[in-house]
Amino acid sequence: MWPRLSTASSRWSCDRVARFQVVRAASLALAFLTLVTACGGKKKSEHAKFVEQADAVCSKWGQALQQIPQPPDPTAPPQVAPYLQRFVPLLRKQNAELGRLTPPTKDSATMRLFLAAQGAQAEFAARAQQAASRGNQSRMQLELGRWQAAIAQGAQVGNELGFKVCTGTASAGT
Repeated sequence: MWPRLSTASSRWSCDRVARFQVVRAASLALAFLTLVTACGGKKKSEHAKFVEQADAVCSKWGQALQQIPQPPDPTAPPQVAPYLQRFVPLLRKQNAELGRLTPPTKDSATMRLFLAAQGAQAEFAARAQQAASRGNQSRMQLELGRWQAAIAQGAQVGNELGFKVCTGTASAGT
């Protein structure tokens, strides 16, 4: 004959088993969450990495562009020409470096628009520099106006891409 357990000791035993099962389930859930967080929780998306790379390029070249002293009178061709003569090559180098980045497939078309706006900025700045070098103030002002429009377009497309630094405002490097 088997010894009979008292009701109190069998209840204690059941409570203990129930607590053990709850602790075990909680431990397994915690281990699962830790595993998920460690494996995928902090991984950057392809888009986020691309934005980070582009912003790094714009930050680097923006700093170089900001080192060029601004002309005291932005309407005076003799003062604007040397500024743009230094500015345009740096802008083109920035654009070339941006063009070497490989965007995620979903961002490819938008990046092409951004690069087109950046290219237009360089082209209009070069035209303004040529006009300023010839002393043609009205043509310089016309090309500077076109440049500003290209900057606005680049900023809009850059914002669509999620750029934080590279918003197409090349003259400010952001």
